[in-house]
Amino acid sequence: MKKIIAKKLLSTALAIIMLTTALPLAAFAATTPSEWAISEIELAGQAGVITDKIKSDYQKEITREEFCELVIKLYTAITGTVPRIAANKFTDVNNDDVSRAYGLGIVNGINEKEFAPNRNITREEICAMLTRCIDKAIPGANIKYYPSLDEISKDYKDANDVSVWAQPNVFYALKNEIMKGSATGSGTLICPLDNTTREQAVLLAWRVYAARESLSGPMILFNTSSYELINMLDGRDAVYFVDKKVGAFSGTVTGNADVKSMNIKINVGNLELLNDTISPSKNWTYNNPALLPSFNTVTVTAALSTGEEIESVLSLVSTSEANYDMSSLDTRDNDGDGLLNWEEMGKKGLLANDVAISRILTSLRSSVIGTVETASGKMSFASIGIKPASYFEDSTGKLTIDEEALKRAIENDPDAVMNLFTQQSDIAKDAKMGDYFEKDASGRYYTTDANGNKKLVSEKDLQNMRANTLGIAQRFSEVFFSSINVTMNEKERGSLILKVGTGGSNVIIDRESAFEKRLASMENTIAKIQDKLYKTENKYYQRFAALETALARLNKQSSQLMELGQ
Repeated sequence: MKKIIAKKLLSTALAIIMLTTALPLAAFAATTPSEWAISEIELAGQAGVITDKIKSDYQKEITREEFCELVIKLYTAITGTVPRIAANKFTDVNNDDVSRAYGLGIVNGINEKEFAPNRNITREEICAMLTRCIDKAIPGANIKYYPSLDEISKDYKDANDVSVWAQPNVFYALKNEIMKGSATGSGTLICPLDNTTREQAVLLAWRVYAARESLSGPMILFNTSSYELINMLDGRDAVYFVDKKVGAFSGTVTGNADVKSMNIKINVGNLELLNDTISPSKNWTYNNPALLPSFNTVTVTAALSTGEEIESVLSLVSTSEANYDMSSLDTRDNDGDGLLNWEEMGKKGLLANDVAISRILTSLRSSVIGTVETASGKMSFASIGIKPASYFEDSTGKLTIDEEALKRAIENDPDAVMNLFTQQSDIAKDAKMGDYFEKDASGRYYTTDANGNKKLVSEKDLQNMRANTLGIAQRFSEVFFSSINVTMNEKERGSLILKVGTGGSNVIIDRESAFEKRLASMENTIAKIQDKLYKTENKYYQRFAALETALARLNKQSSQLMELGQ
């Protein structure tokens, strides 16, 4: 009998051994983090920057859906607010945190309808999501300032392996020690395309949380104590209300840098009410601003001694007519009824006086007016009989052509005329100062004139040298390219692309455009106001329901009293 029992126990033990060796390692989840990660993960847990799902297996590679849940924990821990749930546009996932992250612009789908929630996330993708979270959650964080590829390449051997679109995000994370490289025998590596484990992801999120104060850069703050806050969007964007004359706007500029210059603009839609300078100061004030009884957008910008430019926007709903002299809109009105000027304004297109387009037009006009240094000497439109019309004849930039002078120029030197339009510059776009100038003992570049006199030069001088040797058509080409250049590097992106995006050809760039951000802000404002309206309606519905219930009880009690009196 004992032998039979022993055989059964042996068989059972062998079966258990065979079963466990056949199971994958994932079946035995690591419910405790690796030793090197324990301390930071404990701190992350205390701050609320971790999810229960991650705790079930720390060494497992994290998915896109899981990291969305983690990044929303991070956002909430920093701001103290839970972002609203955006409409779910994806067909392969139904997760509130994914919708929240998408609504904030922290994450995108792999296409218009799919999110790929179970796909593992790479280190460079995590850097992109964390950088966007920093931009949304930390006031004053300027994610546009990051090292160049050349600078990063000095410390990291695989810097060129970082995808072009992700370089700003990865380099920002490395600069601020959010992500650290891996030391190897051949040098320190970023490993941008490697997947990330859950514990590694928690550490990255925790480092953002721990550095939240140092990541916050200089800001322009408005004094809003006399306004009523009517809406707050995800802890960042606010809409204020005022029902009286605003005597002045005031505020402060945070940070250690000096303020070099300041400007204020006030718009109602496309109508610019004000564009003026402010006396630069850490504690700034602008008196007697122009406001309409409408939704006013107040934009204050400041240039700092560090070379950085910062901006702050105040959305103010005013009901007072005391802040704007309506007659100032009627300067072209002869009968005093104000109709003509409003009609003229209504006929203007949406792009009338647009800053980006105005800059392009100015650059094109400068290209035409300037001279071109050719082998035949300096050439210009004027030298071949093409001149701008007199301002009094036409102020729209029309050119007049002296046909005889143009014919003579072509007959005398056709190559020079052709070079005036098509000549390429011998100086490359990415030319270095050392290729054309000498350097003195203190490291400054200079040029020497015919008399042996030295003159210090800068990058601007090199750019001017190149511009002066470009033909007019080549200048036009570069102006247009600099306006519509589509690239993931935001520093090299065209001015029009930065403003309006690509029109759907690149979803990531479109979401980062100024128009898309403004539209998203407006949509968020509408959603919040609708939510407030819904809650207010429900509050009154409940009160009226309670009132009806009380009235019914009162009628019942009255009936009972009448019955007792009979």
